[in-house]
Amino acid sequence: MGIHEQMADERSAVAQHFLKYIWPLVDAVSRSLLFTSIYFLLTAMLLLLLIFLALSTSTLALPVMKQTSLELPRTTLTPWCDGLGAGAFSIAHNFTLAAYNATVSTAEPVGIPLVLGQIGAIAGAELKVLSPYSSYPHDDFSTFFLMNGALFSKRETGLTALNSYVSDGREPNFIVSTFEAPDPARNYCALANISPHGTNPNYPILAVNGDINGFSLCDSRHAGIDTTVVYKPKSSDNSLYNVESCYPVHLRLWGLY
Repeated sequence: MGIHEQMADERSAVAQHFLKYIWPLVDAVSRSLLFTSIYFLLTAMLLLLLIFLALSTSTLALPVMKQTSLELPRTTLTPWCDGLGAGAFSIAHNFTLAAYNATVSTAEPVGIPLVLGQIGAIAGAELKVLSPYSSYPHDDFSTFFLMNGALFSKRETGLTALNSYVSDGREPNFIVSTFEAPDPARNYCALANISPHGTNPNYPILAVNGDINGFSLCDSRHAGIDTTVVYKPKSSDNSLYNVESCYPVHLRLWGLY
């Protein structure tokens, strides 16, 4: 047998050995990899389908969620304006307050200008109340701001007078502190006239505790202040003011923007 025939026989034996032993192993591995690839491909397609269905469901539900949020009661959004109607608002900047006699139709058109008058002080803090400028002729705190239920005033030096809670028979108080300012009470709101007929009041009216009719001007018993604003005067608080002198007023927001 020549060398060429011998080499051919060896190649044939190798081929037969490959087909008998190696090829089944290669074929099994290939099938396993193919099945694995198909499995991962199907799994990925299933995940994409589930994500698509989830997004489609949430998109379809969005209008229902939006409609529900619009129907939430006002108490959930701005409780300090609860019950005051569509004309209520609780954000306003750079306005003055004026007390308008609610019982006399011929009263001054705008009202009596109000400022914050000081009635007491301790180390690092001052206590103030609303008073007519004619009763306390100092305009350090005469410009007011309404921010999400809080009513406050600022001095040019940067000090801020923040409102506190208002109880029946008490004067609305404001605190000026050189230390860390306390959190203001959120109990103020304003009511604008939105009547298409343009009837009174021509200016927005301040409300506290959801009430625009609770304020009065009373003769004060504080030293240095003749008159103060009182919320729902009571005879039991005669140490602060003369209840017999009180008359109801509306507190108007003038010059706001």
